[in-house]
Amino acid sequence: MTIEINKQLKTQNVMNKYAHNRKKHLVKYAKETGLKTGGTYNKKGYDHILKLDENKIDIVKKFNILKDVNKDMLTEKLHRFAHHLNSSQILCYNFFRPMLTDEGRANKQLIELLGSKDITIKESAECKFEYNDGMGDNTEFDFYIKDRETEIFFEIKYTEYGFGRAKKDERHITKFDTIYKKELGDKHNALQTNPDCEEFLKKYQLYRNAIRIKDKNKYLILLYPEGNEVVDKQADRFVQEKISDEFRNNVKKIHWEEIVDKSPELYRKYFE
Repeated sequence: MTIEINKQLKTQNVMNKYAHNRKKHLVKYAKETGLKTGGTYNKKGYDHILKLDENKIDIVKKFNILKDVNKDMLTEKLHRFAHHLNSSQILCYNFFRPMLTDEGRANKQLIELLGSKDITIKESAECKFEYNDGMGDNTEFDFYIKDRETEIFFEIKYTEYGFGRAKKDERHITKFDTIYKKELGDKHNALQTNPDCEEFLKKYQLYRNAIRIKDKNKYLILLYPEGNEVVDKQADRFVQEKISDEFRNNVKKIHWEEIVDKSPELYRKYFE
C-alpha cells in the first residue's frame, strides 16, 4: 500500500510541475498581452483565469480565442473551465479552426497535416467541435472529422492530470451494462481483449474513445504535449497493452510539439 501511495504522489508531483510551469508561462503571456485575469476557482483568484465580468462566452471569444481565429463555430457548448487560459477545449479550437473553411470543411492545411500521419481525407470532409456521435453515453469529442466512410475522433489534452477514470457507482455500472457491453460485443476488433466493468472504468476515457474504432476507416487521435509525462505514459501504455496489432495504426498518439508552427501566436501562447 505504501509503495502504491508513493507512486501516486510521484506521478502527481511530475504532473503538477508540468501544469505549474505552463500556468506560470500563461500568466506571463497574459501580462504581456494585457489580458484581464484574476478569475476565481473555488472562491480563490488565479492569474491564469479570465475574469467573468461579462457573459462567459463573450469573455472567451474576446480574450481566449486568438485574434485571427474565426469565432463562428464556438458555440454555447463551453467547458466549465473555458475561461481558463490553459483550457484544452480552447487550445483545440485555436489550433483547428484556421484549418477549416467558413462552412466547417477541411482545408488544404488540415488535409496535409493528417496526410503526414497516414490519414487521408478530402476537402469535402466535415469537421465539428464538441461532437456527440449518438452512441448514448453523452461523450462529446473535442474535435471530429467525417469524410464518407472515414471518421476521426480527437481527444485533446494540455495541462490535465491524465485521462479520466470513472467511479464504480450505480450510474457508471448501468452505463457499462446497457451501452458499452453492447458496443464491445463478443470481441471488439480494436482491443486485444474485452475489459470487464472494473477495468473499463479504471481507464474510462481511453476505453470509451477506443470502442468507437470499429473498422479500419475510423481513427482515434490522442493529441497532447510531449512534456505532459503522465498523459504521455498513460497513452503509450494503453495503446501498447490494450489496442490490437491490427488496429494499432488507427489509434495515434501525436504530440502538440510535432505539429505546432513555432512562429504564430498560438505557439507563443501555449508552448513557448
